[in-house]
Amino acid sequence: MNIQQPIDNRYLVIPFWQRLRSRLTAYFVILTVGVIGIVTTFTLIQVRNQSTQQTFYQLESIAQLKQNQITRWVDEGKRTLNLIIVDPEVRDEMLALVNSRVSTSAKGNLSDLFRYNIEAQAEGEPIFDEIIFYDRDGHVLAGSNAASISKVVTLQPYFRPGLESAHVTPPYYDIVTSELTMFVTHPIQNTAGEIIGVVGGRLNIDVLRDVTAERAGLGETGETYLVSIENKYLLTPSRFEGYSMQRAYRSEGIDSVLQEQNGSGIYLNYADTPVTVLGVYRWIPELQAGLMTEISEAEAQIIITQTSTLIVGLVIVLAIAAGVIGFYAATNISRPIVSLAQVASQVTSGNLTERADIHQNNEIGLLANTFNQMTGQLVNSINELDNRVDELNQANDALRIATAKAKEAARVKGEFLANISHELRTPLNAIIGFSDMLLMGMSGELNAKQKHKMERLRENGTRLLTLINNVLDITRIEARRIEINAKAFSPNALADRLTEQMNVLAEQKKLTLTTTIDPELPDMLIGDEQRIEQVVVNLLSNAFKFTDEGAVTLELLVNPKENTWGICVSDTGIGIPPHALSIIFEEFRQVDGSSARAYKGSGLGLAITRNLVRMMDGQISVDSEMGQGSKFTVTLPIVTRENFPMGQQLEKVSA
Repeated sequence: MNIQQPIDNRYLVIPFWQRLRSRLTAYFVILTVGVIGIVTTFTLIQVRNQSTQQTFYQLESIAQLKQNQITRWVDEGKRTLNLIIVDPEVRDEMLALVNSRVSTSAKGNLSDLFRYNIEAQAEGEPIFDEIIFYDRDGHVLAGSNAASISKVVTLQPYFRPGLESAHVTPPYYDIVTSELTMFVTHPIQNTAGEIIGVVGGRLNIDVLRDVTAERAGLGETGETYLVSIENKYLLTPSRFEGYSMQRAYRSEGIDSVLQEQNGSGIYLNYADTPVTVLGVYRWIPELQAGLMTEISEAEAQIIITQTSTLIVGLVIVLAIAAGVIGFYAATNISRPIVSLAQVASQVTSGNLTERADIHQNNEIGLLANTFNQMTGQLVNSINELDNRVDELNQANDALRIATAKAKEAARVKGEFLANISHELRTPLNAIIGFSDMLLMGMSGELNAKQKHKMERLRENGTRLLTLINNVLDITRIEARRIEINAKAFSPNALADRLTEQMNVLAEQKKLTLTTTIDPELPDMLIGDEQRIEQVVVNLLSNAFKFTDEGAVTLELLVNPKENTWGICVSDTGIGIPPHALSIIFEEFRQVDGSSARAYKGSGLGLAITRNLVRMMDGQISVDSEMGQGSKFTVTLPIVTRENFPMGQQLEKVSA
């Protein structure tokens, strides 16, 4: 047996990206890098969050420390001013100065005392730059700075609050000097409890700047600064050059702190080219300003950035290593498979002596051994098949001869049946004709006994003629020698004629025959009226045959949606058992096949009916229930002169 077939080399030359080795290598790399990437990403996110939180803790500590320093500085100014005004000598000089109004010596003594107190702080950072004493009208009567004496301070923001109680003025820009200024004031009362003047100390604003300028723990980009609620000016210099203090600045942190809120966040800073920063802000009521502590996010996360770069490099190295290892492992797997595929190709091309030379103690080795065993078994099977093919060829030759003989026998049988049926019809017609003549008394009157015998003779002759006609019809149908003649006919006239014809059977069996015609059925149809009549007669004859009481109904229906019309014959007879519904349309088959069956017949009527319906492009179906009756439905296409197919003869169309 020749099994050689051309081999498609496409199965042996696989593109690189579709090779098992390439895919296994890719899967290995993806799996390795994927796992490392997921773990690394999760770890970096955790570390980044922790680093950010740690930076916020550090900024909060710095902000709290500087807020405490500012608060202590303001409190120290208050305490120092209180120590000055409770000094009996200072108090006496102030009372004397107010009472004398013109005492030059009193002015000098009080001014000297003020200067002395400032100089006493010179060993450290002085709290005050200047101390003044002004009366209720705002005239400066004495001061540590001689240039301030005799000035009027009624327009200064500390004037009126100072006359009411001890007061700390938030930082402001002096209207005269345009310098940032901050005053601590305390009213002075006489022995009668009346306020006679106010002692005010201008705080050394450099201390405030020194506090914010200290950037310990803030790295290279961090800074601490104060921003005033008034005009959003800076109260301390920016660490960046070119940023004026007398200019409004905005950022998310500045907007939040000037709403007297404490908090933290990641936002863009106030720079002209904003930079993302981590910031902590604190509201300082004494200064009516916000303390901002910020550091750039890039610097805060520099360790994370460096770590990420290192990890990315490590992942790349691991990916290369995984690729090398995966390629080596995949090669060890794919090489024997490719070798096995080549052997399979040789076997497919007909070289059944080829065997796989693979010796591995794993699944691939097991596959190779199984393949070799399969090839050996294939050789044995092919040899057996060759032997069986020879036998089958001999059997086929015998079968062809037998088939030819059977066809010839069937042809001879068909011709014989057609011929014998034709030959039998001639004498039977004569017998039936003579019987009719005798029954009509043309040869003399018959007595009752003779008449009964002649009726039996005619009845059996008619039955035999029907059987012969059926055999002749089924023979013609099988030989395809029946033609369907298409011509116009009236379904209404056909129904009337059949009703009149079948009324005789209805009267004989005392049954009711009802005919119903759908009003939507066309008046004229194209079809073989003779064959349609034969179909209806067969169905009505069966209905009367198997119905002893009740009624038989003939309905002509129409289905416009499917462009079909139907013939429905129903009865109230004995019905058909379920197991027989599938065989009643077969030739020579009856529901009751016994020799003693109650209903006579050849079993060809429904077979002829089915074949005729099929030849007219229709369908027939049956619905029956034992003891309730049966319903046969024939469905035929609606053909009229308007939709009759072009190119066909209306008078005669071959089946």
